[in-house]
Amino acid sequence: MTVNGSGDLADLVARSVLAQGGRKPTNTPPVLQASWLGESHTGRDVFVVEGDHFAEVQMMLKQAYGVPDPGIHSTTPETDGRSLIYTPEQIGVALILTGDSSYTVVSIIGKKES
Repeated sequence: MTVNGSGDLADLVARSVLAQGGRKPTNTPPVLQASWLGESHTGRDVFVVEGDHFAEVQMMLKQAYGVPDPGIHSTTPETDGRSLIYTPEQIGVALILTGDSSYTVVSIIGKKES
């Protein structure tokens, strides 16, 4: 299902984490106004925000869920790409934030159905 829209990206991400089987944020995240293109499926949601909003989303996630897993990250200097990951052990689902100078992408991968 397509979930294009605009409004509070922090609220959208928190609701998506819960819907995919994750945990409620530890702290209330700050409002993060944005427009996004997205897809929602059983087991995964992906939201794409045009532009470089990596730092803003990173701060929002840190306030909501704490520090991401420090052992899992990458940087790709050739494309200015960055990423960070919250693991299922941390928040109940995998949450991957990636971005470059053109786009910021939040992917939420839910628990596998038994």
